[in-house]
Amino acid sequence: LGGKTDTLYAHQYILGCAWDIFNSILDYPDRDMKRLLNNQRNVGYLDDWDMETINDKDNGKEGIHGFKSIRKASQNDKEAVNEGGLDDFNPYNADSENLIIIEVNQDVLPKKMLLYCLQFVYTGQCKVKLSETERLSEIATELLLDELATYCGNMRTFSQQLDECKVMNASITTYWLDACAEQYKEILFDRQYKYDCVIKTSLAAKYDKKMVNNAKNDDDDDKKEENKEDESENAAVAGKMIYQTPDANDEDKPTVEGDADAVPGANHNIDEAKEEKKQEMQAPIIENDGEFRAHKIIPWCRCDVFQAMLNNNFKESHESTITFHGIRAKTFGTFLEYLYTDHAQIDDDIVMPLLEYSNLMREPRLISWCEYLMSKVIERAVEQSIADCHLDIIGL
Repeated sequence: LGGKTDTLYAHQYILGCAWDIFNSILDYPDRDMKRLLNNQRNVGYLDDWDMETINDKDNGKEGIHGFKSIRKASQNDKEAVNEGGLDDFNPYNADSENLIIIEVNQDVLPKKMLLYCLQFVYTGQCKVKLSETERLSEIATELLLDELATYCGNMRTFSQQLDECKVMNASITTYWLDACAEQYKEILFDRQYKYDCVIKTSLAAKYDKKMVNNAKNDDDDDKKEENKEDESENAAVAGKMIYQTPDANDEDKPTVEGDADAVPGANHNIDEAKEEKKQEMQAPIIENDGEFRAHKIIPWCRCDVFQAMLNNNFKESHESTITFHGIRAKTFGTFLEYLYTDHAQIDDDIVMPLLEYSNLMREPRLISWCEYLMSKVIERAVEQSIADCHLDIIGL
């Protein structure tokens, strides 16, 4: 669409994963997407449709009627599109070096109809008037969006039964979003296709340098104390009388007169406790770090905290690596998967940490889901006996 007022913006990540046409145009990985097709179709010709050979019907070829050309944006294109200034809320619009321009014949594919199509691809629904549904249904079929055509058909069929129409179209919305989520997970999250940033996580922030130094100092002090104890034990034993006393196991076993503290090796348990304490303090410093390849636009759209970080006011907006401290890799990975797909496999051992992190990142829906899962964890833990429960219920 040419001109400032006739321009529509979209994101290649979304269209490439969810829309057959753009999956081919943008050369995204092949995927097996669950579809609600009105009719079985053969769209093998899309395999030959790329940025050099745009297989369009306007020139008598088999393709999508109304698409004229596709090309990488030049600097002149960017300047024309950005005429009037950038949108303050979106740092990822037409400044991108990967911007692609697709020209469409508005006589065939009006801008308003394409906007409805984009709304459906992004959200699984669109705010179309009843009078426009017939035309939109035709265009949706041409653009291989069978689900949108069915969505429009329901509006016409149940025009006098609004509640029935809402139920029917709500099921289409849910189905579409779930099907798209599977593609986002497979192509973007799992394959990390065309990622543009690296997110690193580290748990070390919870244990500052002062604590680490204290742990080292405690180690040195322990060694000094051990040497002193050995010397005092040797001296104490030398001045004690060893005598024979009856013993339940061995009557001939010699016993050292005096307190247990004077017996060599009596402090063994204390030494073990100190060693465990040192390991507990040192282990988190080297464990639980992670690295994730992501796409900035996804968390930017889904999370207020990410949006604030990635806006131009913060250094993260200009860097390709973002670091989060004080979070386990497994917990953050689950959180990131939720941002991509609106779903995630949440294991019992991370429900509480994920709940805390979701609160920190201001994700109310995930907070509610974690609260529900945590209630189930507690139910299972106290099923047999509250007294034997391994969870600190009051602490929770």
